[in-house]
Amino acid sequence: MGISDLFKNLFGKAKITEEEAAAKTKDAAADVMEKAKDIAEDAVQKTKETVSNLTDKGEEVVADATDKAEDAADNVADAVTEEE
Repeated sequence: MGISDLFKNLFGKAKITEEEAAAKTKDAAADVMEKAKDIAEDAVQKTKETVSNLTDKGEEVVADATDKAEDAADNVADAVTEEE
């Protein structure tokens, strides 16, 4: 019986250790997923902010370019009128 009990104890402990390792792995994976989710949410928010800032800047550039084009067209029209 001594050898039989030894094997039962040995393999029983291995089973418990395997179950504990699986539980710890599951917990660690859940923590990693939660952190990854938080990081992804932060990245999405920063991307939205950046796109918004770029859109605002693009609108400013377009408005400035339009004003300059209108000024240039007025200058050309004035120059042509003066030459006539």
